[in-house]
Amino acid sequence: MRPQIFFSYIVLVLFFLRLLLGEFLKFNTQLLTAIIAVILLFLVDYKHFEIKNYLLLFFLFILGLVVDNQSILMLVLLVLVVMCCKYLTIRDVALFCFWGQFFIFAFMAFCVTSGNVPVRVEVFEKGVVYDMGFGNSNTLSLFLFSTITSMYIGLRGRLNTVLLILVYLFTSFLAFYFTKGRTYFVGEILFLVSSLFVNCVKETTVRKYLLTISLIPLIVLMVIIFLLISITQFESLNDILTGRLILWFQYLEKFLESNMLIGYDLAELEGNITLDCSYLTILVATGVLGYSLFSYLFYKAVHSGFSYIYSYFPLLITALVCGLTENIFMSSFPINLLFFTLLYNAACRRQKTNL
Repeated sequence: MRPQIFFSYIVLVLFFLRLLLGEFLKFNTQLLTAIIAVILLFLVDYKHFEIKNYLLLFFLFILGLVVDNQSILMLVLLVLVVMCCKYLTIRDVALFCFWGQFFIFAFMAFCVTSGNVPVRVEVFEKGVVYDMGFGNSNTLSLFLFSTITSMYIGLRGRLNTVLLILVYLFTSFLAFYFTKGRTYFVGEILFLVSSLFVNCVKETTVRKYLLTISLIPLIVLMVIIFLLISITQFESLNDILTGRLILWFQYLEKFLESNMLIGYDLAELEGNITLDCSYLTILVATGVLGYSLFSYLFYKAVHSGFSYIYSYFPLLITALVCGLTENIFMSSFPINLLFFTLLYNAACRRQKTNL
């Protein structure tokens, strides 16, 4: 095994250790982040080093420290991990993500059964929900969605397709039964439908809409802002979105009153509230600068490596759709790692593969 590949897996191990300790057990994980940064320095190909590829990362890191914005630092960590994994295929990353999440779930189940971590059971209009020690049912729903999607991508071609689909469907319905996570359940069904779409529709047919696809982050953000500006005319939509429009409007107002160039730390949200919209979260947390960079990465990925992206089109579409009403892009969950790995590979490596 090449040293670069070995250390790429080490970074993934640290990423999952950080997920377990930071997200679920609430430990400080700054040391793990620092170790990941050091390993990236080791993985840099200094013979072909181009400082322009790292200036943006360094700038974001310094900016996050100066303004004490943990959201920007989280984005920097994600980029660091993605860059460290450039020696691995997305299938390898997905398979590792599946087993990593499987281990975390087994560990949390052990903590729950041994009484070290309590289980919250809550009753809502949508039914009884369980968190299985993950803090809340929505977090559990996202975790299971991330786990089975990683499984599907990692095992596709290595396991019987029909069996894989049946396992995916069974787990999706089981997750929905315990968590009532509607967004992720829709995302899981959409993932399977779009997988069928990719197998039935030629890439050249979809390529006709290349410009529209590449501008999705900008188009979606403009639509959301339009809805918020005209919020009084969309009260029924606000009810369907369980009050999200009003919440988005309040924090968009706060964003407009802050430094719009760099945004403000999401830790400042009262009551640890989540915006439940990936597009607004990036805008509010990293400002116009951060959202412009995200939009540029997306645009470059679609134009530079659409053939590669189309092989993983279900992952792209599912993340974009679920991102409308959930915070996926700025989370530390592996589904986000796969999403940005896909964009990074397409934008920078132009590699081509089949799902």
